[in-house]
Amino acid sequence: MKYLFLFIFITITSIVKAQDFAALKAGQSKAERIIFNDEDAKAMMAFYDRSANKTQNKLIASVQASANKHIPPVLFTMAMVLFGQEKYSDACFWFYVAQLRSRYDVNRSVDKTVSAANWNGPIGMSINQYAFEHLDTLEKVVPQVVAYVTANDELYDQRWINVLTARDKVKDEDIDKLSVDKSLWPVIKKETIDSYYADFKEVVNKARQKQ
Repeated sequence: MKYLFLFIFITITSIVKAQDFAALKAGQSKAERIIFNDEDAKAMMAFYDRSANKTQNKLIASVQASANKHIPPVLFTMAMVLFGQEKYSDACFWFYVAQLRSRYDVNRSVDKTVSAANWNGPIGMSINQYAFEHLDTLEKVVPQVVAYVTANDELYDQRWINVLTARDKVKDEDIDKLSVDKSLWPVIKKETIDSYYADFKEVVNKARQKQ
């Protein structure tokens, strides 16, 4: 109950994001058709379908089993649903997986103005609050996140970050110019993970000192 207000807020905020996602999926541009697949669209909207509440756990299991194929917004949204089910550790895990992968996607984008803040911010309010009130859980979850992201290849289209951040600026003829050369991706991924983990340790150390 302690996190109920924040959960209601992020739910309302994220439903708007999901509606934007659906509108985007319904677009006719080449960029939209190439980048967004039906699985992401169906999963995103199913998480908000109240009539499908009885099948939420089945949906969650399906997304978790194929998490490498889903863009981070799907994982962000799943984390929100898990949090609402009071499965806090699972919610933290998938939220931080989505957060780390989003950073990687930003870092391999040519356009450095792209951002996942619209997803990370609202959903992260309650999850981050919970995590930093339960540092033992946080210190257990984040190394698991780092290990998972390190060991698993991203199978989704990383250009989602370009389309969702700057939809009006993405032209069909530029669809293949949105990311840096693929040969640079392994180094970018390692540097992103190392930086993320270092930042995490610093933040937790500061939080521990305030206890």
